[in-house]
Amino acid sequence: MSAVTITIAIGSLICAGIALIVFVQAREKARIERLRLIIKLQDRHTNIQNILSNMPPQYLNPTLRKILHEQSIETIKELTKFKPSSKHAGYIQEDERAIKELQENPKKLPPVKVDSTEKAREVRIMLQNLYKLLHFWRKKSQLSPDLAQQQMAHVGFLARQSKADLFAEKAKQAELAGKPRVAIHNYHSAIEVLSDVSTHPSAMQNIQAYKQKMAELNKKADQRTEEINAKAQAELEQNGEWDEFLSSEEDWKKKNSYYDD
Repeated sequence: MSAVTITIAIGSLICAGIALIVFVQAREKARIERLRLIIKLQDRHTNIQNILSNMPPQYLNPTLRKILHEQSIETIKELTKFKPSSKHAGYIQEDERAIKELQENPKKLPPVKVDSTEKAREVRIMLQNLYKLLHFWRKKSQLSPDLAQQQMAHVGFLARQSKADLFAEKAKQAELAGKPRVAIHNYHSAIEVLSDVSTHPSAMQNIQAYKQKMAELNKKADQRTEEINAKAQAELEQNGEWDEFLSSEEDWKKKNSYYDD
């Protein structure tokens, strides 16, 4: 073999080796990207279902529920393209059944109390995740800009309302414990939390309700103060100390009058 032939052969082998390395790297990169996308879709579906299952019902209106179920279906369909599963059809059927029920016979579920800081924190985390999902779907044109913006604004209100609900619940507990002043303080804190979204119709309604409760509690607190003062006065008069005090005061006045003369 001539030197030229050998050089060409070696060059061909080198090129083939480089091409093989590039192909293997590209294939591995595609595999990693596919795996990353699968994990992202699975996490998104889990996140959606967690919000639907664990969010207190007062924080999810029918529109938000419908959006979540619809996007859950789209997420599963996309996931099936990369990782088929026999469970996916069942997931889609459950979401479709929920959407049909929302359209034909929407039920108003009873509210769940948010009576601890931990519960309030969990609610705010789920609302934050919901806000991010709405923003993502708007960016991907999976929701119309107007609908997405409207619901994102509503979720922003709900995040503040969840904090206000905790203060309102503490106020109710304080009232039951006979501590009207503490209850008033908590209602005042609830109003402050909602001040940034005071133009929202529900916020306006709740602020008015809190103010009304504060007025009622102020009356109760004043009445209780009067009762305590009256009771203390009665006890003082009964044990004779008050008469003794008055007698001492009269003697003091007489002495002053004597010296003035």
